[in-house]
Amino acid sequence: MTLLETSIKNQTRNLGLTLGQLAILSDVRPQVLIPGLNGRAPLRIADVERVRHTLSRIQRLVDSFRPFPISLQDTRVIRFLLSKLDDGELENLLAPSAKELSAELDRVLSHADVGMELVC
Repeated sequence: MTLLETSIKNQTRNLGLTLGQLAILSDVRPQVLIPGLNGRAPLRIADVERVRHTLSRIQRLVDSFRPFPISLQDTRVIRFLLSKLDDGELENLLAPSAKELSAELDRVLSHADVGMELVC
């Protein structure tokens, strides 16, 4: 297994995806991608580029929703959100209030921590 394959597998794992989900989202057949990333079969350069591009887009999606967690379990939802991200629609939706929501979430979490300390 090469450094590139290891990097793709680590990034996939860090995003909370399975290799099967990555294959579906990248439009690369799982029967090709999974053995290729496990070093049991060669991967075409075009497939590697498609996978890396998909991982980059998914990371942008996750970053767009930060600090709110986003579930990456349903590939249909992820495909839909990726298409909206590509069209610029998510940036327009989230950008105006993202800082306000982030600050509010920080306040809520800091108050929750204080309450938890008192209970413990």
